[in-house]
Amino acid sequence: MPTIRFRQGIAVLTLVLSLAQASTLLADPATDTATRKAIQARYDVSDVALNKKDVTGALAIYTPDRAYVDKKARITALPAVKQQMTALVAAVTTLKANSRILTIKVKGADADVSVKEHVIITITDPKTKAVTLVVLDNVSTDVWTKTGATWLQKHSTLVSQSATQNGKAVAIP
Repeated sequence: MPTIRFRQGIAVLTLVLSLAQASTLLADPATDTATRKAIQARYDVSDVALNKKDVTGALAIYTPDRAYVDKKARITALPAVKQQMTALVAAVTTLKANSRILTIKVKGADADVSVKEHVIITITDPKTKAVTLVVLDNVSTDVWTKTGATWLQKHSTLVSQSATQNGKAVAIP
């Protein structure tokens, strides 16, 4: 008789643990919606700053240890991103960035976000005054973490990237 109760106890415990694990896997739509809005607002803040060529404002959404991983698995730390972004905004005439969340999966104080970024850049040659139009489209998987009441991006991995220059596709190194 004790063996049957033990087996029943194990079966019940297994069921309870399975249900508990399943409930953590189910997304809470209200949490996902609120988090999506909060993180989209952070992307919007960065886009507005970048459009104004405000590198510091554009980078304000990142954790100090934020890492970027490109398609060739090269990792770029935040100081190098800042240096590259500063050089970019100095070289362009106009810049229009727009980021939109495609998907989001919230896990407590972390969120995995798939985002599409569309950037339109014009560059004017100072000598010839010729204008070059560059359009970039990137999709990345970003990891966000909530610090206090603020969501900050901790990691970004480039998934896909395309570019055109004056309407013609160009390769990106």
